[in-house]
Amino acid sequence: MALFRTLFAAGLALCALPLPLAAQDGGDAGGVWLRLGLNQRFEATENADLNLSSEGRTTRAATALALVLSSETRTDFISLSFGASLRHAEGPDDEDDVSFALQAPRVELSYARSGTQSLLETRFAARTEEVSYLRNLRDFLNEDGTLPEEFETINDLIDSVDREAEGQRRTLSASAGVRFGIDGPVEGGLRLSAQHVDHFGTDPALFFDSESYTATGDLRLALTETLTLNSRLSYTEFHQDSSPVRETWALTLGLSQSRPRGTLSFSLGARQVEEGTSYTLNSGWSTELAGGDRLGFTLGASRSANGTDALTGTLSYNRPLPRGAFSAQLRRGLTSGTEESEELFTLASLGLTHEFGPLTSGQIGLSWIDTEDLAMSARTTRGALDISISHQFVQDWQISAGYRRSMLRDTTVGSGWAESDSLFVSINKTFSHRF
Repeated sequence: MALFRTLFAAGLALCALPLPLAAQDGGDAGGVWLRLGLNQRFEATENADLNLSSEGRTTRAATALALVLSSETRTDFISLSFGASLRHAEGPDDEDDVSFALQAPRVELSYARSGTQSLLETRFAARTEEVSYLRNLRDFLNEDGTLPEEFETINDLIDSVDREAEGQRRTLSASAGVRFGIDGPVEGGLRLSAQHVDHFGTDPALFFDSESYTATGDLRLALTETLTLNSRLSYTEFHQDSSPVRETWALTLGLSQSRPRGTLSFSLGARQVEEGTSYTLNSGWSTELAGGDRLGFTLGASRSANGTDALTGTLSYNRPLPRGAFSAQLRRGLTSGTEESEELFTLASLGLTHEFGPLTSGQIGLSWIDTEDLAMSARTTRGALDISISHQFVQDWQISAGYRRSMLRDTTVGSGWAESDSLFVSINKTFSHRF
C-alpha cells in the first residue's frame, strides 16, 4: 500500500525534526561524552558449522571497536555510535577462512525527549554482518532472563541456515515512537518502524531480500484504582523479493486487576493474515514474594490460521541472591511471522549470576528452543550451555573467559544431533572523556 508507506515515511521524518535542535543544546546537565570501547576476543570452536559430523576446529580472532558520542540534558538525550570488527578466522576448509579485515560495520543515531508525562523516541541504524556469525539465544533475553515482547516471530531468535552459509547481510532500520499520559489514568502511544534487509554473496535459495513496515498503537485506561484496561493494535506490511506484499493485522485486548497477593490478567488476541485469522486467549497471575522474588505465569489456548489448536502459556521466576541473581523462564506459543507459515514454539531458559568478590563475577546460562513449522511439519531444536567468568583487574579494564556447548537438530537435514564446543577469552577497555 503506497499510501501507507508515504504516511509512514512522513511520520518518521516528523519525529526526526527535533534532532538538529537537540544537537544545538549544549547539554547543561550532563555535557557531551565521548566513549571508545575496545574488545579483543580469541575463540576456538569444534564443529563451528554445527554439521552432523564435525569437520574440525575453527579459530577466530576479533577486535571489536565502538565509538559513542552522546549528550544528555534534563529533557533530551542524543547518541551517535559507530562500530566495526577486525576479524581473522581459520577453519578446516578454505571457505571457512576469513582474512584479517574490517567487517561488520554499524552506525546508529538515537534521540529521546521527555516531558512531564510524555516521551518522544527516534532511532536510525545501519549494519552489515556476516551471515555465518550466529547469535546465541541468551543474547536476546532481557536482564531478568525473559524474552522481549517485541519479538513477533521466533525466527528473530534462531536461523538454522546461518550455521554453514556465506555472504553478508545488510540491515537498514528506523523507528519512532511517542507516548503520552505516562503513569496517568490514560496512557497511550504510537510507534512506527521500518526495516530493509538485503544480502551480498549469499545463496539466493536460502536468503531473500526483504522490507517491512509496522505501525503499532496502544492504550491503557485505569478504570478504577485496581482495574486496568489495555489494548494494542498493529499493522505490518512485509515484502520479500518478488513475492506479493503480505499484510498482518493484530489486535489484543486485556484486563488486569491488582489484588493484595498479586495481579490477575486476562487477554484476548486476534491476528489476521492471508491464510485466515488466528486467536489467542490467556489468563495469568504475577506477584512479588517475600525477599524480592518475582513469580508469574499465564495459561491459554491458541488457534492458528489453518485451524491448529494448541495450549500456550508462560512461567517465569526471578530471585535476587545475596551476591547475584537467578532467573528461569518457560514459554510456549504460536507465532505468525514474515514467512508463509505459522510456527509453534517452546522456549526454556535458566540463568545464574554470582559475584565472587567486588571485582570478579561468574555466569551460567542454559537455553533451549524447539520450533515446529505447521505448514511443512518441520522441526528445529537448539540448545546451549554457557559458562563464563569475568574479572576487572584495573580501572575500566576487564578480562573474561568462558565455554559454550551448542546442540542442534533439524529434521530437514537429518534426525541426529549436531554438537559444538567453544572456548573463548576476551579483554575489553572503555575510554571516556567529557567535553
